[in-house]
Amino acid sequence: TDDDLARPDYLSASHIHRYALAAELCRGLRVLDVGCGTGYGSEMIAATAASVHGVDIDEATIELARRERDGARLEFSAADAVTFLRGTVRDDVDAVVMYEALEHVADPEAVLQELERLAAAGVRLIVSVPNSRAFRERNPFHVTDFGYAEARELLRRLGDGATMLYQVLAEGSMILGEDARPDDFRGRAGALEQAEPEY
Repeated sequence: TDDDLARPDYLSASHIHRYALAAELCRGLRVLDVGCGTGYGSEMIAATAASVHGVDIDEATIELARRERDGARLEFSAADAVTFLRGTVRDDVDAVVMYEALEHVADPEAVLQELERLAAAGVRLIVSVPNSRAFRERNPFHVTDFGYAEARELLRRLGDGATMLYQVLAEGSMILGEDARPDDFRGRAGALEQAEPEY
């Protein structure tokens, strides 16, 4: 939701963290953000990218994105993911970001075929799916539930250069001096619970 930038919970932190990573990976690139929702992530990516085109199937949500997000390098379209991707060629885009969207589409196989086509043409793909099966998540909006095995298969299909990253949500503690700011520090993880690949 658009409130992810303001909500102080782990779910919103994980979404924002992924978009911050995408902004780094898409620096200077022309980006297609598929399943962009209200566009806060598209806007984050646009801070570093050459341009960002956010796409979502829900017209009301895209209208909200257009009203609330403004920028010369940022545009939004209401469209079906499969249809939009089928019309996308290598000359149009350098990277596709698709966060937490593949599980919502009616025909994930058709979307995967288009992502495979774009990857083979040299388009950078940054795709995220929730580990719903491992956590026995019951989301009525998911058409497909992914688990570790399904995510590995998706990765295999996207090419030899594909890399799987894991996101672990954890509480943390910082001890700061009077003038220190949390942004001044770079953390390192240790003693993570549930750090097995399935989680």
